[in-house]
Amino acid sequence: MIAQFYTPDLSASWNEFISTARGATFLHHRDYMDYHADRFTDFSIVVSDERGIVAVLPACLQDTTAVSHGGLTYGGLLAAPQLTTAATIAAVHSILKLLQSRGVDRLIYRPAPYIYTAQPNDEALFALWQTGHSQLLYREVSTAISLVEPLRWSHSRRVSLARARNSGVQSSECRGQNSEALSAFWQLLEANLSERHGVSPVHSLEEMQLLMSRFPDHIRLVTAQREGRVVAGIVVYDTERVLHTQYISANDEGKYYGAIDMCVRYLLDNPRPGQAYLDFGKSTEDRGKYLNESLIYQKEGFGGRAVCYDTYEVKL
Repeated sequence: MIAQFYTPDLSASWNEFISTARGATFLHHRDYMDYHADRFTDFSIVVSDERGIVAVLPACLQDTTAVSHGGLTYGGLLAAPQLTTAATIAAVHSILKLLQSRGVDRLIYRPAPYIYTAQPNDEALFALWQTGHSQLLYREVSTAISLVEPLRWSHSRRVSLARARNSGVQSSECRGQNSEALSAFWQLLEANLSERHGVSPVHSLEEMQLLMSRFPDHIRLVTAQREGRVVAGIVVYDTERVLHTQYISANDEGKYYGAIDMCVRYLLDNPRPGQAYLDFGKSTEDRGKYLNESLIYQKEGFGGRAVCYDTYEVKL
């Protein structure tokens, strides 16, 4: 196994590889990873053997720490379908040796939760544990709905959905990056985050427009309108297995009339073929030490149950 750092000339090979790699989603495409290249020092690694690329590790560098990946919801080793456990151990050892050669003293490893891959994909976790220097650093909890065997909505969620329907709330979706609906939703989202938390969205409107233009089949906006006004919306990241809600927000009118429930119902009724889960994202803060009980209660009301997002530390 030969490990080398990613360079831009490997972009086409990287993208071709992740199209079939276990655990890979469109977030690992270089057109997504590189949109915020100015914020992160890319430190991604490509592992090859005589057949070509067999694994890649999306990563960035923070001081003397390699993180997989600081700008993504999850990173982890993305492996070829044929890569066995023994071969993965060899690949991981080559990666750790390369990192050490560049003065890196630890690796922060954030694998994709199991719901994002159709095939078992824990070989790298075993390989890291075998080194004797790997430990679970923290655990965060997300909430996901099974699209195959969904649970019934809670009474309060069903009442809220009925209120939305009876009040003339309608839902629709758009994929166009320059839509008026996206601009209207972003104004609503920014106002909510500023008033409630004093923060801005991770993405600016311009960045989201750029990403939607690059990935029209993977990023969409579902909105709820009342009397022609956008009162709520959900930005969704579509992967092969999972619908992930990247942003959820409603104004006061939307909250009163249960508009978010209308958006969720739309998503559950319109998954892509093969998708098995709707992932609402994390309900924890301070690296999992604090659980936002009111937030997770709302998500569980739609029939969601816990999925862990784990972060590991590997000392080199």
